[in-house]
Formats: sequence, structure tokens, C-alpha cells
Amino acid sequence: MDKLKADVIDDYAKAKINEQHYNNLNNTISILYEEIYKKKIDSLNGKNSNRIFLDDVKENIKDAYAKGKLSEQHYKLLIEMVLDSGK
Repeated sequence: MDKLKADVIDDYAKAKINEQHYNNLNNTISILYEEIYKKKIDSLNGKNSNRIFLDDVKENIKDAYAKGKLSEQHYKLLIEMVLDSGK
């Protein structure tokens, strides 16, 4: 996924894709990252020691958002999911 993200950025910088394609591809990549993190969160539901792992996933989500891998919408949904899973 990281390689794909870097390729999209590179192609946009080289004007191989236009802004609309760039935005669409970024959104698609964000959706794929969201799906990966959702699966990680779901796999931890119901486990006794999941708080430590949920904290780790939360930090990974924050890092992905900071690096532009996740859109703000996907970031907020994932953080909410982590918080709800920790209850």
C-alpha cells in the first residue's frame, strides 16, 4: 500500500494523472487502509488483553493519518471504532 501511495504521488507530481484522478486514487487508497485497520480492530474484539493491542492499532491509525494515508473521514471512523472496542 505504501508503494502504491508513493506511486500515485509521483505520477501526480509528474503530471501523468490529473487532480481528479489523484483525488480518486487517494480516496481509494484511504478506503483500503480503512479496511485493513477495521479487520485488525475486529480481530481484537472480545479478547481479554485487547486494550494494549487496541492502543497499538490506534497509534498506527494516527500515524497513517499524519502521513496522509487516511482521509479525515476514515480516520475519525476508525478512531471511533477503536474507542468503542475498548469499552
